[in-house]
Amino acid sequence: MHLFKYLTYVLLFLFPVLTFSQSEKELYREAISYMSEKEYAKAYEIMDKLYTKKPKNEDYLFTLGIICLNYPERKERALEIFEVLSKKRQDMLEMKYYLGKAYHLNYKFKEAIPLIQDFINNFASIKKPTEEQNAMLNDAMLLLAYSENGKSIMENKVFCKIENIGSPINTEDAEYVPVISADETMMIFTYVGPKCTGGLVNDELKPDKEEGYYHEDIMISFKKEDGSWTEPVGIPELNTPGHDAAIAISPDGQTLFIFKSTNEDKGDIYMSVLEGNKWTEPVRLNSNINTEYWEGSCSVSADGRYLYFASERPGGYGGRDLWVSEKEGDDWGPATNLGPIINTKYDEDAPFIHPDGITLFFSSKGHKSIGGYDIMYSIKKEGQWLTPKNMGVPLNTTEDDRYYVINAKGDRGYLSSNRGGYGGKGKQDIYTSTPGIVGEKPVLAVVTGTVFGNDKPIAADIIITKVSEKKEFKLVSNQQTGKYYIALSPGQTYKVKVTAKGFEPTEEVFDIENIKEFTQINKNFFLLTPEQVAKINEEIQKENEQIKKEKTRRIC
Repeated sequence: MHLFKYLTYVLLFLFPVLTFSQSEKELYREAISYMSEKEYAKAYEIMDKLYTKKPKNEDYLFTLGIICLNYPERKERALEIFEVLSKKRQDMLEMKYYLGKAYHLNYKFKEAIPLIQDFINNFASIKKPTEEQNAMLNDAMLLLAYSENGKSIMENKVFCKIENIGSPINTEDAEYVPVISADETMMIFTYVGPKCTGGLVNDELKPDKEEGYYHEDIMISFKKEDGSWTEPVGIPELNTPGHDAAIAISPDGQTLFIFKSTNEDKGDIYMSVLEGNKWTEPVRLNSNINTEYWEGSCSVSADGRYLYFASERPGGYGGRDLWVSEKEGDDWGPATNLGPIINTKYDEDAPFIHPDGITLFFSSKGHKSIGGYDIMYSIKKEGQWLTPKNMGVPLNTTEDDRYYVINAKGDRGYLSSNRGGYGGKGKQDIYTSTPGIVGEKPVLAVVTGTVFGNDKPIAADIIITKVSEKKEFKLVSNQQTGKYYIALSPGQTYKVKVTAKGFEPTEEVFDIENIKEFTQINKNFFLLTPEQVAKINEEIQKENEQIKKEKTRRIC
């Protein structure tokens, strides 16, 4: 339901008598305008002043309460407000809904359940309910399910430390969708604020300081040796005056997936590759991935073979479902729905497949969510996904929690959320979770290092083959730094072949069949030219001949 339409309804039908002075009218309209733009902090500041000036004005109090319901930093005040109003308006059925919602947002699930249930049971008493009232009923039924889930989950809270990542990543503006290289040395995220390319622009992407707004930009930051992050900067090769959002990165940090949308396009997934220290022009993925419907989040497996993504295309189980596509040659094959174990009649979004290849994190409004999007995870065993589990409180909140990614080791996760507290500003912020997953950690081996040619870092093709299955996948080392990153699942022996133009190939075998925990292997590869190899072979031959002569001399 559009917020402005919703607020107009509640003010006109529930509080029909509004008496404002001229200056108050202007301030009130300004507050409503900020609400329609979801600028709740600004709307709150205005309405708080108006109500402080006239504390007996219930209309002001009600509007302030609606703002607080949508402003996580002030959800405790929402509860205070609707506890007061529900006593004064006991004959108004909708007040049970608002008070129940306020209890729910503040994790008072036991108190929320009877109020929401009462609203649902007595909804039939509303004669000829409007479209807005019917929407309220649908929301109440969802809130009831969320509160039932929350009551159970709060009894089994998990231990994890949630921290706002702070500056310089987070600011007063919106930062969200953190994507990290598996070794955590690089973070790319989406930003909306004054630093955006083009500044304030309208829907036609023309400068407009009056009616314009900021469009999404892609930012990048690197982790320092002391664990802090460098000042984020925009990526000029990727940012335009339109919507450009980072949504996923390959574990080696070399391939970035981007969301782009226009007035004509609901949103598609693009791909860019890191060549040295520059990103290539984004290329739209094929029609097996992108359709006329929305596609807007994804994750690629460590071997580059599978792409998991969210789509609103028909043929799913709800409005937004998770799908997977397997590589066919050099492009993506037909997409397959992940099925009813993962997808529900509600929305699923933001998949992240861990480098181990069998642990899938995603956000869902279904399953056992306690409110809005919650972060879930499922593990694949014998080719089947297990029933997803809620990651629990405090990782999940009654607000939206999405875009969860964790490092290869599994000891730290990153997410974006509009939660209150934890240093949040009421807009989207990036947070860390320690550990990244409670319970058993992912088991895999990570092989990392640098490829050298003539003692200089070079770009090289790295072909990894599963010896038992004779299946292979290819990665590339960075052409400027020579760095590479390989994630290998246990239970296999792998052959790694490194090749580059003008150099002789080299091979290494990694037996990780019996590893039981995360293992990191550091390995540099040194490639030689044919001439260098010939010279070395010649020297070896001379040494062998010299040894042979020495043996003959001793015998004689």
